[in-house]
Amino acid sequence: HPKSFPIEDIFRISQSVLLNEGEQALQYGTTEGYIELRKFLAARERSVGVQVDEESILITSGSQQGLELVSKTFLDKGDTVLVEEPSYLGGLSAFRLFQASFETVPLEDDGPDLDALRHLLDTLPTPPKFFYIIPTFQNPSGITYSLEKRKELAEMAREYDLLLVEDNPYAKLRFEGDDIPSVKVFAPDHTIYLSSFSKILSPGFRLAWICAPKDVVRKLVIVKQATDLCSNSYVQLITYQLLRRGLIDRHIPWIATMYKEKRDIMLKALEEYFPPEVTWTHPEGGMFLWVTLPDYIDAKEMFADAIKQNVAYVQGGAFFVSGGYNHMRLTYVYVDNDKIRDGIRRLAAVIKDHLRD
Repeated sequence: HPKSFPIEDIFRISQSVLLNEGEQALQYGTTEGYIELRKFLAARERSVGVQVDEESILITSGSQQGLELVSKTFLDKGDTVLVEEPSYLGGLSAFRLFQASFETVPLEDDGPDLDALRHLLDTLPTPPKFFYIIPTFQNPSGITYSLEKRKELAEMAREYDLLLVEDNPYAKLRFEGDDIPSVKVFAPDHTIYLSSFSKILSPGFRLAWICAPKDVVRKLVIVKQATDLCSNSYVQLITYQLLRRGLIDRHIPWIATMYKEKRDIMLKALEEYFPPEVTWTHPEGGMFLWVTLPDYIDAKEMFADAIKQNVAYVQGGAFFVSGGYNHMRLTYVYVDNDKIRDGIRRLAAVIKDHLRD
């Protein structure tokens, strides 16, 4: 939400960076990223049990670039990628660009169907290049992997020598429940971990990072060098100073409180207005929830009717390799509070018009 940006802090730190480090801030940087920022992020990883140093950290121009770099590095035409079903459409788009072949692993309430995953790993004619996962407040479903499934998935990664690409931009936005360690904590040598400042600071900064084994990072650096030389030096120095002074850590609880209120308003409105034939997830954090319509309703076809009522959603088929048309993703974070309830009321009326008698 635009009101979530710490504008005053960024203004003050931006001035300080220009006055004290202006020549460095306005110059090209290293492809790997600003060394002090990488050291800070490596220390954060060590604090949660991942034993890395700055050589395992690569700064990227947003997490979407991270997905592109992974794709460029690992994928050839026809290679198999495992994805959750549903999965983040930006990930699917990145892998499609490199002509990957998809195999899907259904999501359950507590994470992927690991029996289905094991069946795929046992029966695929060639091993998959990686399994792309969003374990915490998943986009689009909002679900979170249980601790047990994270550990079991990490064990399977070791057993099958399966590379995991863990996308984790939402974990700091927790509203309820306890924090759960990332999958990388349990399988550090088999995980490429991506995270971002977009959700906790500013999406306009286009700043994210990858934490991976050093040999993987060295390959990603070569690819990034040919992609954009380096990420924005000025933004990296600003972000480092915000981190070093504790301003981002201070800001995150404020964002989470704001988003929790919005989630609660949406959940209450869904209970009040949506018909009983429709179900939805109850995310413990993040930005999205996932609505399942009766299987005879196509959310893509219904979208035009929703627009006529001045309400919108992302139709579920965008998050599937195929199918998924009776789903929709709703986000509660962007709209002002007073509009959430009215939007759900309008959307409920559209859905009711599409129900069979």
